[in-house]
Amino acid sequence: MAKGCDRMPRALYEAIDLLEKSKAAVEILGRDVVDHYLNAARVERDAYDAAVHPWERERYLERG
Repeated sequence: MAKGCDRMPRALYEAIDLLEKSKAAVEILGRDVVDHYLNAARVERDAYDAAVHPWERERYLERG
């Protein structure tokens, strides 16, 4: 890990949380743009969470 640098978010939910709290993003991009990106990210997260992924099928069906 690089010293003196924040790590990148590992998942979309982490990135959403960080963007929601970012005053710099609002100052640089404006509230409308930040809100647009937050909405798009939440839609993407919800679609991902609603899907059953191959790993889940393999992991949990092998136990059934």
